[in-house]
Amino acid sequence: MRLYFGSVKLILGLLPGMRERGRGQIVNVSTLGVQTNAPRFSADIGSKAALDAFNRVAAAECVDDGVQFTTIHMPLVRTAMSAPTKLCDRFPALTPEQAAQLIRDAIRTRADHVGPHVGALTELGYAISPAVAKEILGAAYRVFPESAAARGKVDESESASALQRAVAQPLRGAYW
Repeated sequence: MRLYFGSVKLILGLLPGMRERGRGQIVNVSTLGVQTNAPRFSADIGSKAALDAFNRVAAAECVDDGVQFTTIHMPLVRTAMSAPTKLCDRFPALTPEQAAQLIRDAIRTRADHVGPHVGALTELGYAISPAVAKEILGAAYRVFPESAAARGKVDESESASALQRAVAQPLRGAYW
């Protein structure tokens, strides 16, 4: 929750000056996991979802003040943070440079939202049938066991099964 409270404190500190000048932009780099409810990341996604909700409400409160709120639902980015989970090496991911370009484009265009279509599609599916979405996510939870890194171990041989690759396939082309 430090992510949430720290971000809110920073935004609330910057917002009065932006409102006074009649311009500004708050960019929230969130995760695609907020839209897809990705299993195994409940604590991380929960704090990011709280910040997403804060930004949506604050955007409405600042709509007449010239302050833009942008949320980027970032997919997997190949970084030092994802490196210990060797399974991540088998799935599509952005480079840090591609992720930076998304952020630059969001700032330049002042978009309300930037994210892959698969995120919006999964949100729609959850809205239409939460029970079916829960079953699908439960199956994904079973298909993707806890990584060696999450268990505090290093397993260089960790690889994706055919089923895991099939589940990840819809993410291909989300940005790249």
